[in-house]
Parts: sequence; C-alpha cells; structure tokens
Amino acid sequence: MLNLASWLDRVRGVEGDPSELTESTSETGAAVWDGAIALARYISRRDSVVVRGKRVVELGGGTGLVGVACALLGATATITDRSFRIEAIRSAINENGVPATAQVLDWRDPSTPVVAPFDVVVASDCVYDEPLVAPFVETARRLLAPGGLALVAIDTSVGRRRAYARFETRCKATFDTFDAIDLEDDVVLYALGKPFPPCVVVCGVCGVGKTAVGKALGGSSFVDGDDLHPPANVAKMTSAEPLTDDDRASWLDACGRALSDTDGVVLACSALKAKYRAVLATAARRARRRLVLVYLRATPALVADRVRARADHFMPASLVTSQFEALEPPTSDENDAITLLVRDATLPLAAIVDSIRPYLSQQQQQRALTWAALSPLGPATPK
Repeated sequence: MLNLASWLDRVRGVEGDPSELTESTSETGAAVWDGAIALARYISRRDSVVVRGKRVVELGGGTGLVGVACALLGATATITDRSFRIEAIRSAINENGVPATAQVLDWRDPSTPVVAPFDVVVASDCVYDEPLVAPFVETARRLLAPGGLALVAIDTSVGRRRAYARFETRCKATFDTFDAIDLEDDVVLYALGKPFPPCVVVCGVCGVGKTAVGKALGGSSFVDGDDLHPPANVAKMTSAEPLTDDDRASWLDACGRALSDTDGVVLACSALKAKYRAVLATAARRARRRLVLVYLRATPALVADRVRARADHFMPASLVTSQFEALEPPTSDENDAITLLVRDATLPLAAIVDSIRPYLSQQQQQRALTWAALSPLGPATPK
C-alpha cells in the first residue's frame, strides 16, 4: 500500500509518478483525483508564502494529501472529513510523523459545528455534483478568517460541468475576491477571499480633531488612544509636563494591541514620530492588516485656540508647543506598511470624513493574499 512518505517523494518528483495514485492504492481508501494531486504538488514543490506560518484547514481531506503538504511547509494544518474516514486519516498522519491534526467535519451537513476560523482553506474536487455546491461554499465562507484565502482545485474532467459553472457563480456572489487559473491540464485552481478591513489610525497633535474624526469613521469600533494612557502619563500631562519616549512606550504597546485585537478598528493616536508609527504598523502587520494613517494637519495657532476651548481634557494649552516640537510629519515614503492620507483639520468634520470613507471602502475590498503573493509558487495562466 502506498503510504504518505512515498507519496511525498512522488509529489516532489523524487520517484515514481503521482498520477499512479488510485483508490485501490490510497492509504486511507479514498479516491485521489487530479485536483488534489495538482494542488498538493503546486504547494509542495515551492516554499509557499501562502501557507507557511498560517492556520490551514483542508475540507474533505480524503487522503489528506493537500493538508499534509501544507503541514510540511510550516502551516498549522487541520485535515477534515466525514467520521467514517477520519480515523484512517489520523492513523496515516500519525504513522508518518506529519505535524497535522485530523478532525471530523462534514460540510454536507449544515448542522455540523464549524471549528475556529482559518487563514487558508484548501480543498480539491469537492463539487462534482450540483447539490454539493451550496453547502461547500457556505462552509468555506464560515471557516475563512477576515483577510484569508481559500484555494480550491477542481479536475474539470470529472463530474458535471453544470456543477462547476454553478460553483463559480456561487463563489462570485459569496466572496469579495475571485480568481481562477488553469493549473494543470483540466485542473482549475480558484482563489477566493473575504473582506480584509484595514487598521485606521487618525493622528496629529492635540486639538486637531482626532477624536471627532475617529468617532465619525469608526462608530462602535472607535478607540480613543487618550483612554489608553497609564495614570502616570495623565498625571504628567495634567501638570503641564511633556511626555518622553519612555513614557509613551507602554502606551504605544496598548495602542498596538487595540489595533491587532479588533477587526476594523479606528484608533485616535497622536503618533507624533516615525518610530511611534512604526510600532503601530508592526501591530497591524501582526494582524495581517495594512495600516491606513489619516494625518490631520493644522497650524500651532489654530491648535492652541482649540485646546484652550476644551474644558474636559487633561491636556493643557501650554503643551501645544511641545507637541509641535516632537512632531515628525508623516510622509508617503516613510514606511511601506503604511498608507498615508493627509487632511486639512480646518475643514468641516463632514467634509473630512466624506473624503476618507470612499478610500476605506475600497481598501476593505482588497484581498489579504493576492495572486501577487502566490506568484513565487510558479507561473499560472489567469482564466
């Protein structure tokens, strides 16, 4: 019987021909179609930036070939299938020392509990008949984390073409990003993505309107960085003593956690220096998001007038000068992980917000992992 160890050699081209795999020689007793072989080979032969370090789930694992390929490339892989198949998969991966887990998940049954969200969903040859399309697409949608990517390989020479046409239609209606490429012979590889909301930071010196703009943009997802200052910082500012870099270190860490822990968060944070903004960009990157920085620009005179007019804030007008002394205005080429929007703080609030919203909406539709990220895996022809 062909085991996973010898199969991996075949996939990598060390020996034999992967096309020789059949249901009679599969280690788990499952049929092996060309979609699984092509997708596993596509991932296994290259150092995949798509799966390395990611949470990956294989739907309808069967033999588990694709999930195993992901596991061996450094993914935290979970291989799922119906209950009658799962023990054979679990035994196969355990006997071959594959660092993956096997879990029962029948995507044909909508009442089956869905496990935690995943960064990448992989599957092959699962929609060969029309009744399978809707439950498969819905399960993939539920499993996929925001910003994640589903890779589905289909051998179009097997099954019903009407089912594949319905699959494409359903995917286009369900996912925000959709691509298809010819992978090998009759195998088509589909890439499906979910919305990937960016992290938004409204920055600038005190008194420019960060809180007002942030609340208008973020609603219930708004976080005011002023609320994250430790008591010692608040006490210093209340007594008209400027904060130092050391004072701001723990506060910036707290701001970074706010960015990485909440989907679609809008944070008001002065972020006066480039190194402060780098901390926030790193936090956004950890959450697999891009940082959109909205910099509100104003003159010292205007800011001083606004701060003096505030009656409910700990920041005194005497600190406005120190804010501008510390300020390093952000530039578009400062950090390649940051998208910069500069707005005039003297404009009406509605005008500022209305000029930002369309851009954020456009950003949210962009996928987390694109075919540009897939390009190191090798050439492919877009359909």
